[in-house]
Amino acid sequence: MNRILITSWLLSCTVTLHAQGSLNIHRNTGSPPVTQVSMSEIDSVVNQLEPPPAQLRVHRTDGSVQAFPFSIIDSVTYSPAGPEGTGLVATMPPLSVHSMAANCRGYVGDIGDSPVTSRGICYGTEPLPDLGGEFVTASGSAGLFYAWVVGLQPEVTYYARAFVTNAQGTAYGNQTSFMTLPSTPLNEDITYGSVTDQDGNSYATVAIGTQVWMAENLRSSSYANGDPIPNSTEPAGWGWTAPEEGAWCLYNNDPNFDTIIGKLYNWYAVNDPRNICPSGWHVPTELDWQTMELGMGMPVEDLELTGNRGIGEQVGLKLRTTGNQFWIGTMPATNESGFSGIAAGRRNLDGPFVTLVQEAWWWTATDVGGNYARTRSIHNGSAGVDAIHVVYPVGLSVRCVMD
Repeated sequence: MNRILITSWLLSCTVTLHAQGSLNIHRNTGSPPVTQVSMSEIDSVVNQLEPPPAQLRVHRTDGSVQAFPFSIIDSVTYSPAGPEGTGLVATMPPLSVHSMAANCRGYVGDIGDSPVTSRGICYGTEPLPDLGGEFVTASGSAGLFYAWVVGLQPEVTYYARAFVTNAQGTAYGNQTSFMTLPSTPLNEDITYGSVTDQDGNSYATVAIGTQVWMAENLRSSSYANGDPIPNSTEPAGWGWTAPEEGAWCLYNNDPNFDTIIGKLYNWYAVNDPRNICPSGWHVPTELDWQTMELGMGMPVEDLELTGNRGIGEQVGLKLRTTGNQFWIGTMPATNESGFSGIAAGRRNLDGPFVTLVQEAWWWTATDVGGNYARTRSIHNGSAGVDAIHVVYPVGLSVRCVMD
């Protein structure tokens, strides 16, 4: 019987247990990020403390020894074995955690006896999540992989396990846990007003120069006169073959996103004369945006440009939330405007959802012809604000400005 023997000594600690699965040595630097050793190949593991260098030494059943200096080890975990012939997989700590999403990681060291058909991350609020609950998949077969887990609730503890599936079955990695960040998009140093839309949703509002803007993305599912805006969930509803009528959806069609980041709308809804905004408010035009940007320091010569503008003046950083609750990256946002832009992503032509916690996108009411409308966007790697043309069927966020 293969074993891992556990004893304690002054100079070393030898660890021994009856087990199958894999021992995962997670590195804090270098490659590979995880070294996996099958329990069936281990005779014992020795924690050699003295004399230096301190090492974790894996004694294999074939008589060989593999040594790992403690200086390169981030953690050591155990993954239980799946059915015979399945792969070896380890779960790594998330790369980043936000209010509504986490970038989780796994590592497949051995695919098993047949090709990998699926790998990814299982997650949930209860320990030991599996494929019977929520999960996301990642492409590829062996090595390190990343998978965005989205639709999470702020300030909640989640558990995650990597998995790998082949013809022999599914194997799971060790369990990790993380807590999502608080949802605090507004600038606490600014006094906000409020407005209520036609559905009864309430929004924070902020005075920026001579204008008053919503400080949150629109969540209305009806026009100002009460007529409903269709909820289009299928990818086909966001392509050129879809009806040329207003539509909205939630990111990933997940209701958890509604109160946090708002709805995504096509431009047909923005352009509808029934008005997507509350009475007394409207979708900002190109001129409305330019007026606000000018007050944030945008050079006059940049206003009419297409592309990234106001970089040196850091206009984008003045318009987006601080911290990493809603953004990935290290750009030093200030939110001094109180606009509180969050990276709500977008829905691309023909349906895929992309760039959550990476980009914020808003429609303007300005049509530029050829089935394109003017937009504004902020990106996690830039200090400026983009002004580009986007095709009508794409799903973007909406902010409203007071008439």
